[in-house]
Amino acid sequence: MERETLRQSIADAEKAEKEAEEAARAEREAEEERVRVEAKIKKRESFGAEPEVDSGDASSVASIAVRLPDGQRMQRKFEGGEAVGRVYDWVDGFGDMEIGPEGYDLCTSFPKKVLSDREQTISEAGLMPQVMLMIQERD
Repeated sequence: MERETLRQSIADAEKAEKEAEEAARAEREAEEERVRVEAKIKKRESFGAEPEVDSGDASSVASIAVRLPDGQRMQRKFEGGEAVGRVYDWVDGFGDMEIGPEGYDLCTSFPKKVLSDREQTISEAGLMPQVMLMIQERD
């Protein structure tokens, strides 16, 4: 009888430990999701109205479109002097996509060029006056 009680106690302890681990994992995932949503909202809020295209000097504004992994397309105008990182922020804030933990890169389709230097300006990256970018998931 004592053995049976001991076995039951061990089984109960193992079950309680498993439940505690599962609760901790769920809590951790919920916190990660909350942080991700807050970051997305913050990035969205950092964008105001699109820049106006001056009829005399349209060369200072880039029209950038991004094809999302599910085929959807996003488009926005950016000042040529803005950093490529702002385009990443825009995609992060407004793009509705699931990307793996490795992240993604934006790239041109032809000739293929990965936009990895987020400090480079849109103009320096050759994205003027308009460009279609693709999302390339990192492995």
